Amino acid sequence: MKKLIRYLNQPLPATDKPWQVVLTVAVLVLFVLGIFQPFGIDTIKENKFIILIGFMLVSAAGAAVVVYIFPLLFKRFYSDNWTIGKNLINIFLNVVVISIGNTLFSFFVMENNTSFNWAYFLTSLLFYSIVTFLVGIIPAIVIIFLQRDYALKRNLKEVRELNLKLSAQQNQARDSFTSNPVTLSGNTKDSLALHPEQILFLEAYGNYVKVNYMDNDSNRQKLLRTTIRQMEEELTGYDYILRCHRAFLVNTRQISNIKGNSQGYRLVLNHHTEEIPVSRAYAKAFKEYLA
Repeated sequence: MKKLIRYLNQPLPATDKPWQVVLTVAVLVLFVLGIFQPFGIDTIKENKFIILIGFMLVSAAGAAVVVYIFPLLFKRFYSDNWTIGKNLINIFLNVVVISIGNTLFSFFVMENNTSFNWAYFLTSLLFYSIVTFLVGIIPAIVIIFLQRDYALKRNLKEVRELNLKLSAQQNQARDSFTSNPVTLSGNTKDSLALHPEQILFLEAYGNYVKVNYMDNDSNRQKLLRTTIRQMEEELTGYDYILRCHRAFLVNTRQISNIKGNSQGYRLVLNHHTEEIPVSRAYAKAFKEYLA
């Protein structure tokens, strides 16, 4: 059970092009229905092609609801931490939504029903859900593995290039590594005065921000009652302190190495064991900064 949970919690790259999901669903549905002709399509004598196009469009519309509307309604679920488990749940949601659409299409268009019958509708919905799941589950699993493999190879290649750029940038910045002290203050009287280059990273921590910094070769932490956005504004003049995640600000001059996996990038810092994530929302700005 623990192995299964660990597997489901493994990171998986979330697509940044939802239209590709919709197009894939449309093409797959048209192909499967055209070849296997389930749902009684094989008995249709007239307008069969129009019926196939209808199922395709309904399925594409259902997929569009899941990839475009659901992330707006359920923001916490569709967060940066996309995993295999979340992806499987998302596939299930696609099956349910597409099945509802196909059931309604079959009920009112193919069978020309004018009155609604709940018992018949629910029976049809169960049938369409089972068939849709059986038809779509194998391609979905194959796509997951291909997606992970492609993202891993792409990110590892980008990481090699980013590490070269990081090294070159840090060599150029070495002479200007000292700056004037800055005072980080929260919403209370508590504050922290330090040189910006001492900062390792800042992390949102509930109603606080945890400042991780170096002091006399020792790694120290201090909690300030503030927000990560306020800290970002206070450090605006120091472009090497960069937002890399909704919960993290990182000092790029303290990065010793950049790692890559199928989910994205993780930053290894000097004097610290914790790796800092770079989320998809900030990956482009991070790469542009290093370039």
